[in-house]
Amino acid sequence: MNELIAKIEELAGEELKRANEEHPLFSSAHEAHAVIREEVDELKQDVKWLTDNVEGAWEFVKKDNEERTKTHIGQARKAATMAAAEAVQVAAMCMKYFASLEKREGHVADDELDEFFGEIRNGIRRMLREGAK
Repeated sequence: MNELIAKIEELAGEELKRANEEHPLFSSAHEAHAVIREEVDELKQDVKWLTDNVEGAWEFVKKDNEERTKTHIGQARKAATMAAAEAVQVAAMCMKYFASLEKREGHVADDELDEFFGEIRNGIRRMLREGAK
């Protein structure tokens, strides 16, 4: 699991870089919240799609209907992948919030950074030094 989390952190960093190339850092906590909330709403939709298909698969498992079970499990896999991608976007936007805060205030206290991102603070500073918008 630790390896997977490290890979997800790396993907979130890549998504942050991509997003920063298209859009500037957040100008306020309100803007950050709106963007994060939009991403969370999309994540919720994908989790609902996943849940619905897992439940649907179970109904057909109980009826010994392998074809319909297979269809629902296939859809569940797609939904799980989409949810994972949305979760990476949520993580990236949370990282962007801290980068924006750091740029506006000049610092972010170590205890304000989410433990999940571990060493992201140095990455944020490096990104800002390299001229991120």
